[in-house]
Amino acid sequence: SSIPLAGSVTVSSGIVTGLSTGTTLIFYTLATGCATEVSVTIDPLPSVITGVNHVCIGSSVSLSDSITGGLWSSSDSITAAINTTGITTGITEGVAIMTYTLGTGCLITSPVTVNSLPAAIEGLTYVCVGRSVILTDSATGGLWSCSGTAGVAVVGSVTGVVTGLASGTVTIDYTSTGTGCITATTITVNPLPLPVSGPSNFCAGLTGIFNDLSLGGRWSSGNTAVATIDSITGVARAVSSGSVLLEYTLATGCAITSLVSVDPMPLPILGRTDICLGTTSVLRDTVRGGIWLSADLSKARVDSFTGAVTGISVGLATIVYTFGSGCTTMTAVNIHSLPQIYNVTGGGSYCEGGSGVAIGLDHSDIGSDYLLYHGATATGTFHGSGSTLDFGLQTMAGAYHAVAINTLTGCSQTMAGIAGIVVTPSVIPSVSIVPSADTVCAGSSVSFTPIAVNGGSSPTYNWIVNGTGVGSGNTYTFIPANGDSVTVTMLSNFHCVTPASANSRSVALTVTRYAHPAVHILATPGDTVCKGAIITLSAVTDYGGYGPVYHWWLNGMPVAVGSGISASAYSYVPDNGDVVDVTMLSNYACRLSDIDSAHLVVTVDTPVMPVVTIVASPGTVVQPGESVTFTASSVGAIDPAYQWYKNGYPISGATTDTYTGSNFNRDKDDSLSCLVTSNGLCRITSFAWVYVTVSTVSVPHISSSYGDINVLPNPNNGAFTVRGAMHQPGADETVLIEIADVVGRIVYKDEIVTKNGKIDKGIDLGDAGNGMYLMTLHSATLNKVFHVVLER
Repeated sequence: SSIPLAGSVTVSSGIVTGLSTGTTLIFYTLATGCATEVSVTIDPLPSVITGVNHVCIGSSVSLSDSITGGLWSSSDSITAAINTTGITTGITEGVAIMTYTLGTGCLITSPVTVNSLPAAIEGLTYVCVGRSVILTDSATGGLWSCSGTAGVAVVGSVTGVVTGLASGTVTIDYTSTGTGCITATTITVNPLPLPVSGPSNFCAGLTGIFNDLSLGGRWSSGNTAVATIDSITGVARAVSSGSVLLEYTLATGCAITSLVSVDPMPLPILGRTDICLGTTSVLRDTVRGGIWLSADLSKARVDSFTGAVTGISVGLATIVYTFGSGCTTMTAVNIHSLPQIYNVTGGGSYCEGGSGVAIGLDHSDIGSDYLLYHGATATGTFHGSGSTLDFGLQTMAGAYHAVAINTLTGCSQTMAGIAGIVVTPSVIPSVSIVPSADTVCAGSSVSFTPIAVNGGSSPTYNWIVNGTGVGSGNTYTFIPANGDSVTVTMLSNFHCVTPASANSRSVALTVTRYAHPAVHILATPGDTVCKGAIITLSAVTDYGGYGPVYHWWLNGMPVAVGSGISASAYSYVPDNGDVVDVTMLSNYACRLSDIDSAHLVVTVDTPVMPVVTIVASPGTVVQPGESVTFTASSVGAIDPAYQWYKNGYPISGATTDTYTGSNFNRDKDDSLSCLVTSNGLCRITSFAWVYVTVSTVSVPHISSSYGDINVLPNPNNGAFTVRGAMHQPGADETVLIEIADVVGRIVYKDEIVTKNGKIDKGIDLGDAGNGMYLMTLHSATLNKVFHVVLER
């Protein structure tokens, strides 16, 4: 190609491709270099087709091209047809290719899609003003719209609910949201009948006439049990109470309704129509909810809602009951006069057990009965006499009133005044006597004063000593002998007293002798105690009185006892030689002196721990089955008691200072111990231990005086001594001492060198806790284990 930018050519096939408008030479050259040529013109294409590329069946769209003079054609004229101006019309659903061709033969295409219309709209094609119909389409998802005369109807865009607004016609379109294709229907909006005229409510059993100016319609009742209506004339009859819709319907089906209330006709009035002046009677009607009124307000008034009628003046009054829309009934009420009011007389007080108090009325009327009431309880009925009435003697305490009742009308009236009766209960007199002192010193006088209960304003007293009357008066004084018994008889003048006299209980007099108070000290458990023990010192008194006061001194210094220094006992931990004194201040009534003292010296005994040693004969290394005699000796023990143990267990019957045993353990050393108890004033115990080794080799016995090692004391408080002799007397050697608790922890460790084969080592375990410990002694010739008991 001479102009490749206009047209290119494939070197092997000669295919020319137009690239831009213009003319180029295309050369064909042989291998010899010989060539020929041709001129190729590249014509322009039409421009891009513009316009909507989709259309609904039956609708048209316009296609165009900016280069004019070309021709339009459709690839499928059954689907879509196009005319010479590019107007494309949809015929059937599908896709057709539209082609625009220039005179040069150059062309361009554009597809056009033909969409189907939505299905036909279903639903009523008429509606009444103010009413609604629902339209539907089987093609879901579309939108509804209204076209045509404005203000005739509206449609819900999603629901398809058409509501009539005014009479006329309107077009309702249904548009597919996917394609925009529309189907439509025409709706006619019919007018409603004109408003109904007629009563809004009337009474059951009555009739009413209903009219409508829109002619040609028919009447109907929504509930014939409440009201019926003639379909042509509109005459309605109320049947029973309730509400009902009366409807007037035109030939178009458009209707208007009228809500009518049917009120029940009240039934005859019930209730008491004979009432007393000033009283109230409640009238009622089985038809509830009406209004009551009185036609004669000067005679009676009535509560509008409850029907309670109250008589205002004597005579007849008309009471009217109106319900709902004016349904009424009435009755006459007769108001009667009340009995005349008279005064209640009598009343007062009387003593319990008396005949009572009279009550009466100062006047009465013939034709009336009079009821006497005690509180709310009627006690009797008395006929009016035209003069005074006597209700008789009344005995019950309280307030009394009277009520008169007219025997013809039944009207009652409470009489004026109240008569009260007070019953004074009978009281029992009593008297007691109070001596100036119930304990009298020999030769002294004592006075007695009576204490009266219900004695009245001026009682009299008669005094009696040992059963003999001795005089009268408001007090009595004499010098008694021991054991004298005094009583008094009182004669009361108290109101309603029964009996009139009362005797006091006798008062026995104790005549005591004069004496000197004394005190001495009682020591518990005694005036000699062990060191560290508590001693309790109690003051024992003679003639100390009912509340003596004590003061304690220890070694000349005052001491506080309990909450003060006046307690009768004093406890403490004494030291040897303590001097304790107590002074008692007596309040004995007939004392010849006030104070006495006592003195005590306390002895404290300090216990001595006995030292126990054990000697084994023939020794502690024995042959199997060999018998060994153990002898315990104690230094410092008082009246000692013994108990032998083997491997920590008591040996039954081994309670002397010697014990003989055999059959010792070959595999493990047996331990023999002796518990020695010193039975002095302060009991104390001590232990000694030896170990027996069974040997199968014949060895000479070693003297126990060199082979016995002891722990002193044992049990102990953590401080003890390891003392004894080694198996090799006179030889010095190093001994390792280790002490461990029961779980194997080392609490003490030391090395010592024996002197002449003897051990004497003091050990202190410090703050080690109570319990059993294992002490091991280990040397070249010794390997022993001891049980050490720590008891703080």
